[in-house]
Amino acid sequence: VIDRNNTSGLFDESTPPESRMVAIYTYFANGPAPGEGGSQRQAIAYSEDNGLTWTKYEGNSVIPNFGNEYGGDFRDPKVMWMEETQEWLMIVAGGRARIFTSPDLIHRMHNTDLVYADGSEVWSECPDLFPLAVDGDPDNIKWVYSGSGVFYIIGDLVKANGTYVFQAETNRMSFYEGGFGGGAGGDMYATQSFSNMPDGRTVLISWMPESNAEALKAYDKNWNGNQSIPLEAKLYTVDGE
Repeated sequence: VIDRNNTSGLFDESTPPESRMVAIYTYFANGPAPGEGGSQRQAIAYSEDNGLTWTKYEGNSVIPNFGNEYGGDFRDPKVMWMEETQEWLMIVAGGRARIFTSPDLIHRMHNTDLVYADGSEVWSECPDLFPLAVDGDPDNIKWVYSGSGVFYIIGDLVKANGTYVFQAETNRMSFYEGGFGGGAGGDMYATQSFSNMPDGRTVLISWMPESNAEALKAYDKNWNGNQSIPLEAKLYTVDGE
């Protein structure tokens, strides 16, 4: 993310606002680190030279996952700036999808966990959360949760009693009809939206994995698949739904 307002306090005036880059990432441990539990935890690093070099924050982890508090699968953070409440919102999954907020990208508060409209728990990898105007109407905004780009949920993102809640209006819906997607062995996976698009559109890009990638290692191939073409996401009313 671009920490234009230096909420993190990691920059000084010599770094222009548009260059204040903070990376939020998951790191893995084979066993508990000193004073920590859980093999997957969230950390940050920052760059003062437009991403050429990075410095790991000396106070990591920013979410330590003590004793697997948030589960053994706790990864893939997606972070956005919430202008209305002047704070950062993070959605993390890998296992259960969870919402956190932070005033400074360092100190974080667990808000809520996501559920479908029927009340069942939402689990996925590679989470994403973004607003879309229904039928292009800026006065009718819905929020969409994307689970790896395989499925999505439509609902509202509201702040109640100091915490953000995703109020789902649907259950799991498939992104692609006709067999696209469907997991890491499918055609499209790990979908993410670009942030801060200058024209306000929501543009997605996906990983297109190869089901035979392991077999191709015999031919010294050391990569798996490629990125998809960009796809624009919109919400339309069809047959009253």
